[in-house]
Amino acid sequence: MFSGKWNYKEFWKYVLPSVLSMLFISLYTIVDGLFVARYVGTDALAAVNITHPIYNLGFGVAIMLSVGGSALISIALGEGNKERANNDFSLITVVIIVATIIVTILGLLNLDFVLKILGVSPDLYRDATIYARILFFAIPFLGVKVSYEYFLRVDDCANLSLIVTVIGGIINMILDYFFVAKLGLGIAGAGYATVIGIIVPSFVGAAHFFRNPKHIRYIKPSMDLKFLKEASINGSSEMVTELSGAITAVLFNVTLIKYAGANGVAANSVLMYILFIFIAVSIGLTMGIQPAISYSYGAKNYEMIQDIVKKSVTIIVTLSVCLFVLIQLFGNYPISLFLKNDLQTAAMASNGLKIFSVALLIAGLNILGSGYFTAINNGKISAMISFSRSVVLLIPAILILPGIFGITGIWMAIPLAEVGTILLTIFFFKRDSVILGHDENGAFAKL
Repeated sequence: MFSGKWNYKEFWKYVLPSVLSMLFISLYTIVDGLFVARYVGTDALAAVNITHPIYNLGFGVAIMLSVGGSALISIALGEGNKERANNDFSLITVVIIVATIIVTILGLLNLDFVLKILGVSPDLYRDATIYARILFFAIPFLGVKVSYEYFLRVDDCANLSLIVTVIGGIINMILDYFFVAKLGLGIAGAGYATVIGIIVPSFVGAAHFFRNPKHIRYIKPSMDLKFLKEASINGSSEMVTELSGAITAVLFNVTLIKYAGANGVAANSVLMYILFIFIAVSIGLTMGIQPAISYSYGAKNYEMIQDIVKKSVTIIVTLSVCLFVLIQLFGNYPISLFLKNDLQTAAMASNGLKIFSVALLIAGLNILGSGYFTAINNGKISAMISFSRSVVLLIPAILILPGIFGITGIWMAIPLAEVGTILLTIFFFKRDSVILGHDENGAFAKL
């Protein structure tokens, strides 16, 4: 698969499972919110959104080690060093489990403090407490599930990675209906559905690597601090994205409560669901190409990398324009699914979506840029791109723009951050020596 240039049919054959996987994740995340909004209420939807940074925290720890580690494991396989790949895979799995268990214990012991930091208001406190406890319990299983979604692609089992995701999603959606709509368990029912939908696929992924792996398998690992350090640095951009996402979510929610109350938080929840499903294609495509780029980088097949990046840029730009047009024309339809009985919040979300959706034109290329530099083991540049779009530009925009434009300023924050970051992404791409074909060390390799 990695020996020569792909045509578009071969390209899609390789990345489509990852794209479908991300689309399915976004779909069942939306279904969660839809059941909560329809059967529990707007305040419960706001409580789900306001506690979501807890999910970002657990996901961030897992994805940092999974993305950074999987890139290094793919490079080792490309270099023909299977023994090192097996040791690194086994070691990183153990570290992910231990790290996420620590996060869960610390979170549950300091739950009130966490909710205070998240800016939970008194009217949302009860629902937020229930949902937060469930999210913290789910974090170790989430870490395992996330890691297998990456490692299965490294093991050339992208279709199984998709199957694992689909299994979890179907279980989640069925249990959402059963727990929330039928049994009336409220926000707790949505939480239970999410946890079970995470636990089952994590066991399916584990079974593959214990029974029938293709290229990497579990062995008794030896400690390799250099690898762990490199994996952490290389995956730091993804960790930055998740943790900064948690921070900005708190800022968004605190600002929205100030300017629009719980209705503003609920409106923002709907916009985030819509944004997520549209950028899921870019995230999935980037996840899909990373093992191929890393393997080709280890094998010094730079022509293959250049071709993959060129095709990825073409596809992302085309899809981004099409999706932006669709959301401008038909964006009110998904809003009405969530907020059919709350016309005031629906109107707020509709106004926000027109501005918010500008980010769709640009976000995909920034996601691709960050993912590319992670794949060639240049985590520092990857982190700079992620940090720019999720902290350096976004946080000042959230803090400053609402004071000038009111709630409209909140909707402007993400598009402006993406516009600023695309300039940085283009700068690094234009100077990357692998893309330009000048040498094998990558852009700014000594940064």
